[in-house]
Amino acid sequence: MRKLFSAMLAVALTAGVSATAVAKDYKIAVTDIQGMDALISEWGPFKEALEKATGHSFEFFPVTSPTATAEALRSKK
Repeated sequence: MRKLFSAMLAVALTAGVSATAVAKDYKIAVTDIQGMDALISEWGPFKEALEKATGHSFEFFPVTSPTATAEALRSKK
């Protein structure tokens, strides 16, 4: 989990440094958690720090598997 956190933060910070002044919205699927309450509890502080560091908006949503993530991307959800 720490490796994932570090990797996501590095990517987000890099995107924030190289991005223009226009804020963007991003959706991030999380596969290792069930339900929105658990997602908010576990990932809420990270989401807030990520938004503050990058100036972008992030929406985290739980999915049941990597396949569900791929399907959500394909259907642009």
